[in-house]
Amino acid sequence: MPDTPLPSEAEASASARLHSPAPAVLLVSALTVLALLVLVGAWTLRAQRYVTAGRGLGYALGILGLSFMLLLLLYPARKHGWAFRGVGPIRIWFHAHMALGILGPTLVLLHSNFQLGSTNSTVALVTALVVGSSGYVGRFAYARIHYGLSGERTNFAEIRDDVRELRSGLEVDFPEVAASFEEFEEWASAARVNALTALLRFIGARRRAEQLRESVPWDRLSGSALELVERLEDYLLAAKRIARFHAYERLFGTWHALHIPLCFFLFTAALVHVLAVHAY
Repeated sequence: MPDTPLPSEAEASASARLHSPAPAVLLVSALTVLALLVLVGAWTLRAQRYVTAGRGLGYALGILGLSFMLLLLLYPARKHGWAFRGVGPIRIWFHAHMALGILGPTLVLLHSNFQLGSTNSTVALVTALVVGSSGYVGRFAYARIHYGLSGERTNFAEIRDDVRELRSGLEVDFPEVAASFEEFEEWASAARVNALTALLRFIGARRRAEQLRESVPWDRLSGSALELVERLEDYLLAAKRIARFHAYERLFGTWHALHIPLCFFLFTAALVHVLAVHAY
C-alpha cells in the first residue's frame, strides 16, 4: 500500500473543528458532580435536620438559591441586547448561565431539606427541580448544534463542507467506496426536512455509518496506516453529526419553547412562596 498522503490544510482544519476542545463541558461536568455529591451528603443527614427552611442556614440557602435563579435572566438580557450590550464575551455569560442553572436548584433543594411543606412551597420546589433538570436536556441538544458548549453556533453548511473535505482526503485511498461516501452525504445533508424525516435520519445515521465502515477494505490497512484510520473515523463521526443536525435543531427548538414558560412559572411560584412566607 502506498504511503498515506498528509492531510491538506483544509482537511486538518475540518478535523480540528470536529475535535475542538470545550472547556465549558468540563465546567458543567465538575459542577454537576459537585452538586450531586453535596445532595447525596445532605440526603443522608436530612433526619438530623441541620437545615430548617425557615431560619438560619436553611433560610440563607433559599435566598441564595433564588438569587442565583434570578441571575439566570442576565444571560438572555445580554444575548438579546436588552441590557449589558457589549459587556464581556457572550460565551462567558453563557458559561455563568449554565453554572447558575446547576447551583440555583441545588441550593433550593438543600433549603427544603428534601421536605415538602405548604402548597406554594411545594409548587415552587417542584418547578425549580423541573426547570433545573430540563436544563440538562437543553445543554445536551445545544452542544450538538454549537461547537460544544462554546456559545458559537454551528453552521449546517460548514459541517457539510467539513464532511466533504474529510471525504476528499479519503477518496485517493478508498476509490472503490467513494460513491458510497457521496451517497451517504446526499442522504445526510438534505435540508428542509420535516420532523418525521429528521427523526428517521437520526435513528438511521448509526446504521448507515456502520454500513460505510464495513464497506471499507480494512484488510489493506496496516499498522503504519493508523493516521488513515483516524481520518476515516473523523469522516464517519462528522457524517453522523450532519445526519443528526436537524433532529437536534428541532429538539432544541422544542425544549426552548417549553423552557421559557416553565421559567416564568418558576419565578411566579417563587415570588408567591416568598410573599407567603413573610406575610404569614
